Amino acid sequence: MKLFGFLNSRSAKAVEENEMLPQIEAIEGTNDEDTSSIEEGKREANNIVTITYGTGMPIDVIFNFVRKDYENEGYNDALISTDPTYKSTKEGMIRNDLKTLFTQVTLKYKNDIRMLDVEIDNYKQACLFSSVSAMESRRSTFEEHLGKIREMESQLDNDAPRMMIMIESYRRGFLKGMAAKAGSIICA
Repeated sequence: MKLFGFLNSRSAKAVEENEMLPQIEAIEGTNDEDTSSIEEGKREANNIVTITYGTGMPIDVIFNFVRKDYENEGYNDALISTDPTYKSTKEGMIRNDLKTLFTQVTLKYKNDIRMLDVEIDNYKQACLFSSVSAMESRRSTFEEHLGKIREMESQLDNDAPRMMIMIESYRRGFLKGMAAKAGSIICA
């Protein structure tokens, strides 16, 4: 009986080792410099999104939204419908989406500040002042970003050219799309 128990335990151990192999291969695949040899399925399973510009903080989401290619979007929209109310509705949607991002990012920073305040208090009680100063520095960065968001939101509300660039870009693309559509009708 002990012989069969021994064999069963060895085969169970071999199964466990074989189950670990795909995980190890997946981890090794992500560390390779040249990922061109990785199969497409593994490449999709190991997608990791990283921010390679800016601060690496939530405010980058707003900057990314503002830098989006609205001209091309306006062009494509005009090819679908040249209705001016469609254009103005889309401009309002862009503005409202940005305001929503302002709100979301502001809430994220406020939550992070609250969490930092708790940690700062805990470290002060433990007399870990070097950690406190690092966290206070991070807190001031968060507050600086909040101030920048408030400034950008104010500029958007006042139709400042700096914040209206995405809407102007959409309008320019929409006009180009209308011209292309009119040109295709004339040439046809």
